[in-house]
Amino acid sequence: LKECAEWLKSAVAVAPGNPEVLTLVGNLHLSLCDWAPAQKVFDQLLAQKNQQVEAYSMLSMGNIYFNNLNTVGKYSKHLQYAADFYRRILQKDNANAYAANGLGTVLAEKGKLLEAKEVFNRVREVSGDTIADALLNLGHIYLAQKKHPEALQMYLSYMAR
Repeated sequence: LKECAEWLKSAVAVAPGNPEVLTLVGNLHLSLCDWAPAQKVFDQLLAQKNQQVEAYSMLSMGNIYFNNLNTVGKYSKHLQYAADFYRRILQKDNANAYAANGLGTVLAEKGKLLEAKEVFNRVREVSGDTIADALLNLGHIYLAQKKHPEALQMYLSYMAR
């Protein structure tokens, strides 16, 4: 990752506002769980109003907020922000399975397991089962519902990917 960071530093120096370069920088921060720098990069991308990276930037912002639910005193606020970002994507593209999966995680977090399960099943359906996280999330739903064989099947399917 250190070498990657050096390459990206060079790329930013050559093309400081390039959306593709900034997306890669944001992804590097995400992979390191450096949430604040990642958020800054994706905020910068959203400010550019570039259609090519807008949905991805919003998805990343939703994921940042969802991954920071444990921030003291910010649980409800971050859960709402995550949901808002996922919904904004779905308003523009109701077939965005990644945003739908994110919204499913918010529903599950709120304890709306049946609604979340419907969303994850729909994500599996529309994505042709290519979004592995939907399998993992369904496994969690089944486990919470004490449907252990179904949970195990989802986890095994997830691990087979």
